[in-house]
Amino acid sequence: MERTDEFYLSCTLNLAKLGEAKAFPNPIVGALIVSDGLVIGEGFHREYGKAHAEPNAVSNLKRNILSFLDKGAKTEDYFTVNPKFTYLAKEDELNIFFKKALEQCNKSESQDIEDILNKLILSICRKATIYVSLEPCNHYGKTAPCTKLIKVLGFKRLVYAYN
Repeated sequence: MERTDEFYLSCTLNLAKLGEAKAFPNPIVGALIVSDGLVIGEGFHREYGKAHAEPNAVSNLKRNILSFLDKGAKTEDYFTVNPKFTYLAKEDELNIFFKKALEQCNKSESQDIEDILNKLILSICRKATIYVSLEPCNHYGKTAPCTKLIKVLGFKRLVYAYN
């Protein structure tokens, strides 16, 4: 099955539902980061006043990369609440994806894990699409604007629902 923008947006709507209990009065929002047809990061707005769906998806991507870089690392299972809504690619697919990304990004001499991680995130996001169930916020409130994060990371595409 070929996955379309509509498919991924419908997944973000399902993820958004996970925030129904605590996001109010904010809207419920879900986000996916997709590259090469693989969901490599996912998030939702978990609680009012806390990080929105977009930064949570980027944090999930970061945890997935850390898990790949350090096989013994203990990473939080992001969707223990309701695993049926996890759209992440299978672990072996993620490992292949991250291995390729690391090979393309590993031109520097640095062995610092944070430096490698930051370069990998930037490299991956510049080739990825972020899907969001609602237009990303563009104002300062309890959190920074999600549009700023999306711009800084340089996503290739942003697709959001608007109706």
